[in-house]
Amino acid sequence: MSYMNSESNLKHRCQFEHKDFLINDHHRYDETNRCWMTKTKDHGDKKFCVFHHPLREKSKSSVTLMKLISQWNAEQNEKSFVMPKVQCANLEFTGVVFKSNIYLQDAHIFGKCNFSYSEFNNSAYFQGTNFYNETYFENVKFKGKCHFKYTIFNIYTSFDDSSFDRGADFESGHFQKSSFENCKFQHEINFKNATFNKQVKFNKTEFDGKTIFINTKFKSQESIFLDVKFWDVVYFQRSIFSGITIFQEAHFGLEVNFDKVVFDFGPDMSETYFFYAPSFHDATLGQGVDFREAHFVDKTSRHAPSCYRTLKLAMNKVSNKRQEAIFYGLEQQSLRKQRDTPISIKFYSYLYQLFSNYGQSVSRPFYSIITLYILFISIYSIIKFPMNKIFEYLSKGAPDFLDKVASMIKFTTINITSPFKVWTNNNYIVDVFGPELAKNNEVTINIIATFQSIFSLSLITLFILALRRAFKLN
Repeated sequence: MSYMNSESNLKHRCQFEHKDFLINDHHRYDETNRCWMTKTKDHGDKKFCVFHHPLREKSKSSVTLMKLISQWNAEQNEKSFVMPKVQCANLEFTGVVFKSNIYLQDAHIFGKCNFSYSEFNNSAYFQGTNFYNETYFENVKFKGKCHFKYTIFNIYTSFDDSSFDRGADFESGHFQKSSFENCKFQHEINFKNATFNKQVKFNKTEFDGKTIFINTKFKSQESIFLDVKFWDVVYFQRSIFSGITIFQEAHFGLEVNFDKVVFDFGPDMSETYFFYAPSFHDATLGQGVDFREAHFVDKTSRHAPSCYRTLKLAMNKVSNKRQEAIFYGLEQQSLRKQRDTPISIKFYSYLYQLFSNYGQSVSRPFYSIITLYILFISIYSIIKFPMNKIFEYLSKGAPDFLDKVASMIKFTTINITSPFKVWTNNNYIVDVFGPELAKNNEVTINIIATFQSIFSLSLITLFILALRRAFKLN
């Protein structure tokens, strides 16, 4: 390249040194780690280029850097562009295609920086760079891995609508107001130890690879993950959310770990899908926590019962009784799915869910009582009026038939109000069914009436408990 000067001009090269000048695929003229620029100015007894001169002209540095990168791109050089520790004013690279690796780490960009609609065909290295003004990487295609470790973003930063094909590293990065809306991360994304000082948005972003937010600090008033899709494992351990946190309509396709996370308020997890039981062990949830209409698909994994139990206890701690009941139900369902749970426990658990949804439903036991009442009236009526004699009874007149049906209703009701009466008063059966039927079907009627009493009392108990719970929760 034209800015790579011949060996005869080595004595004129910039004397600034940096380890990245020793990158293997970069043109080097000796075994030192000196800058490759030969257009220099004296500073004392040393020579420095426009990028590394102690008395830098930032606007001139910007023009020179953009010119060199344009020349590098035009020559389709497969070698990396390496220029660490530059200090520039504004940078404008809108719509530029960076064909090979680019190293601009440890730089200081004082003005507005815009890389929107650009493409990085290989890796991009910006680690340790300080962006002092607004920074835009919108609609950018990162086809290689991008490195923003220890990078500082001031004022406002936007990566909206960008795609990251080979992953991204934002570990220990510092952000002010920032936005990652509608992005697509196809490989591992790392925000470990990062700090978001102001509002951050990840709305409608897709994370296809492993996602790491371990020990991340969300200090802003709002951290918004609305309708975000996590299709691989997600780690939020030991992170701190200081403001409102929204995960509404988010999808967690694999394991998600919120262990030891602190939420000062919330989070809002309403309408969120969890395909695996989420882990919130030792997490601190705020008063605004909301799991309304959230979907928990996993009830079979070994860790599901403990995960739901942890959330049940967490809801109790913030006095959210209604959602405590939801997680109690999920805990019981997942326990029922475990192989080592006794069959008898599974059976009773199933009945408890079927007839009252683990105490959360008032309507289920109520309608079950009505259904059971009608069912036993029908059973007793069939015993009293065999099908082959039904027309004979009807021919005697409707009033007489209805009187006998009324007696079945009364008999069914008494088995609820005076349970097991059939065992202590045989005349009671004779009065209702007549001497002949009572004698021939006494044992059958007694057993049926006993089952009716047991089932009815159980359902009434479930109804009263569910009603009490409902008013207590309200």
